[in-house]
Amino acid sequence: MSVLNTLPVVQQYIVWYGWPIWLAFGPIGCLLNILLFSRKQFRKISCCLCEYYITKEEFRIIKICYFTLDFLVASVAMLIALCIGIIPLVYAFNYPNPYNTISSFCKARNYLLSMSAMTYRWLMVAACFDRYTHTLAHANLRRFTRVRITLRIIAVIIIIWLILPFYQIPWTEVQMNVCVFSIPTVGIFHSFLTIICGGLLPPLCMLIFTLLIRHNLAVNGLRLRQYRNQVQQRSEQQDNNILRSRDHQAILMLFVQIFVYIISNLPWTIGLVYTALTRYMAKSTYQLVMETFLKFLAEYIWYMYPVLSFYMYTLVSGTFRREFKKIVRSIMTYRGENPTITRRIAPQT
Repeated sequence: MSVLNTLPVVQQYIVWYGWPIWLAFGPIGCLLNILLFSRKQFRKISCCLCEYYITKEEFRIIKICYFTLDFLVASVAMLIALCIGIIPLVYAFNYPNPYNTISSFCKARNYLLSMSAMTYRWLMVAACFDRYTHTLAHANLRRFTRVRITLRIIAVIIIIWLILPFYQIPWTEVQMNVCVFSIPTVGIFHSFLTIICGGLLPPLCMLIFTLLIRHNLAVNGLRLRQYRNQVQQRSEQQDNNILRSRDHQAILMLFVQIFVYIISNLPWTIGLVYTALTRYMAKSTYQLVMETFLKFLAEYIWYMYPVLSFYMYTLVSGTFRREFKKIVRSIMTYRGENPTITRRIAPQT
């Protein structure tokens, strides 16, 4: 069997089995993220770095509990992206795909998918920046991380990505059963906007902030050990190990997030660059088949980050796992302590 015949078969199997798997695990994971990040107990213990205050008079360690508002709103945006992006593809198993047949749905899906994807990407960048500012030694700079300012940053990100992708609504339409941009220039602008703001800048910013966090934690840990050697006589090796464990866990989570983000977005970004550069080139049938399959595969991998977000946190963070177990245990306890009570209604005479 030739490649031209094999690739469509492979693509069909991915459609039959791959998209339902993404749809089954992705929204459930996002809903669990929302449940966990919205819990007051989780905000108090799970995503914290240790902040060190060292002065001539005293030494204090304060466990920073930066609010998980960035992750909470990002999980909502991921849920929207998964539902808007995958449900029409699953629906198209047995029915005509509304994305390629209904012009209004084509416009709405493009806009909502772009808006939600860009929102959760930049909220993850904001979360990394929030972590970085919490590791700064200067107290005045740490004031930048107040909840009020965090809410403003989230609001600005949402407003920007509600407005910026709006050009897709008037300039997308269905042509020959394909949802495309009606003006080629707008399509080129969309490709470069997605490449720069969605594929290049977010992972670059996340990586830079993570490296800065790692540096600040190392400096803070050194200052902690020096102070204890000079002032305190008793050994506190156990406390040091706990602090290093928390710091290591936070750094590991950040690096895993960046790695999964790059792996999931790199094929799609490369595809956008290739499409922009070869838009007006003549292509053979073999090239068209290969491009169609690779574009489909890149789109499938693109959803990996929002699908795996909950499972990624669960595998990396022991605290995340413990808090999830508490939720499950509390639900089971509640169901055991509050059985369904059948009320008997006395007959009226």
